[in-house]
This record gives sequence, C-alpha cells and structure tokens, in this order.
Amino acid sequence: MEFDQPRNHQSDGRGDGDDDARRRPLVDMGGGARTKDVEVLGIPVIVHDLFGAGKHAKFVSSRATNAPELKFPKLLDPIDDQPPATIITWPKRGLPVKLGKSGTLEVRGTNTDDYKIVRVVVNSVEVNDLDYNFTGWSVKISSLKPGKVKLTALATDKVGNREQTAHILMIIIIE
Repeated sequence: MEFDQPRNHQSDGRGDGDDDARRRPLVDMGGGARTKDVEVLGIPVIVHDLFGAGKHAKFVSSRATNAPELKFPKLLDPIDDQPPATIITWPKRGLPVKLGKSGTLEVRGTNTDDYKIVRVVVNSVEVNDLDYNFTGWSVKISSLKPGKVKLTALATDKVGNREQTAHILMIIIIE
C-alpha cells in the first residue's frame, strides 16, 4: 500500500511536526503520476472465502458515483471426469495369511473419488460398503487354494468412470 503525502506541510496541531503522522493510506490506481482528478468507476471486487469457507465479500470504492448493482457471479459446474482409486488394506503385502474356517479370505480396503462410488469389486466379487461411499469396505473371497494368489480391486463411480489401474496385491495363502 502506498501513502499520500499531505499537500499542506503545516503542523497538524499535534505539536510533534512529524510528517509520517499526517500520512494517510492511498490505493495505488496505477498509470503513474496524475495531473488531474481521476473518475473512480464503481467496479466491485469480489473476494471468495475471505471470512471463511462460503463467506464472500464485495468491495466497491466509497468514492464511486456510478456503482452499478451487479449480480454475484455464477460458480462453476464441475464435471466428474476422473475415476475412483482403490486400495486393498488387508491382507498386508508380504505377510502370509490363512483361510478362515469356511475356506474364505476376508479382504478389506478403501476408496476415494470426487463423486459417488457405486461399485467396487475384488476378483469380480462385489464388496460390502462398510462406510459412506466405500471409504471402508470388505468382501469374503471363496474358492482360493494355498499358494500365491493375485487380488485385483476396481471401482466405478456414479457417472460411469471406471478405475483404469486396478490395485493388484500378490499374497501367499498358507495352510
């Protein structure tokens, strides 16, 4: 912010004679030195989220004589063009696992997306959503045999974006 020097260099009555005490803030209007008064147009400046999320402010010059009343601008309409992302959180990579009593393996994981997820599958078996929007899920996979097993998890969101890079986890099932 720049400061305007007072045109009258006489004392301001405070008795200190300090020029800095008489300086006042001035908005830089650009364009270099002014030789005549400039007409200030009432063009509002809108600052989004100035006082917190969703709290906007509109500033108009107090010297403006022709400040038009403008509508608040329309916000963007986002388009979901990104697929969800899936992560298998259990079993852990590198730890051998045993099948459950019923011969099944419980697989757990999480997903993220900027829109609603509608389907998550592990080895073509649909998972159970344990939390909102598949941020936590589980599935029991049957007909697995001891040895190396490949788990593949994929998700699809509500607008049809399908995960292109599956989360693949190689595990070892022991007896």
